[in-house]
Amino acid sequence: IVYAFLLAFVLVFAMPVSTQAAQFMSPSKEDNGAITVSNSVPHKNLYVAGGSVVVDSPVSGDLVSAGGSVTVNGDVEQDLWLAGGTLTVNGKVGGDLRMAGGTLTIKNPVAGDLLVGGGTVTIDSTSSIGGDLTVGSGTLVLNAPVSGDVRIGGGSITINSKISGTLWVGSDTNLVFGEKADVA
Repeated sequence: IVYAFLLAFVLVFAMPVSTQAAQFMSPSKEDNGAITVSNSVPHKNLYVAGGSVVVDSPVSGDLVSAGGSVTVNGDVEQDLWLAGGTLTVNGKVGGDLRMAGGTLTIKNPVAGDLLVGGGTVTIDSTSSIGGDLTVGSGTLVLNAPVSGDVRIGGGSITINSKISGTLWVGSDTNLVFGEKADVA
């Protein structure tokens, strides 16, 4: 009974407070499914969906976005969740990053963990992973250093960076260690 009361209290009083700070955006009919979140207005806890999504604004809080293509150019203070066909992260992520899609590209640092599932995953040398990395992909190119453990399952895997933690790889076709690979 105490747990039921606490759950009811949280649902009635705490949830409305937390959702008031969230912003929800989607394209209008005239935009043909495209939406651009400009950097002229600050955003906190942003949820965006559309056929084509571009987020130029920094986000103080979390960002959740889905679309046929999603590009995040602004920095995200906390966690970033993305789903779609083509996903590109050009901004810094202050927390964890979770992505699922067809073609995934990460070009800037992720302070926390990175969890990705996709057809082609590229983690550029301009990026870094502050926590653990978990990947399931057909093709993975890892050029960024990883501070934590790495778990990879996939087809063609290229590792060309430093991995400070434990590495676990399950590859059914091809595993390549590049000249910059440094596995603890």
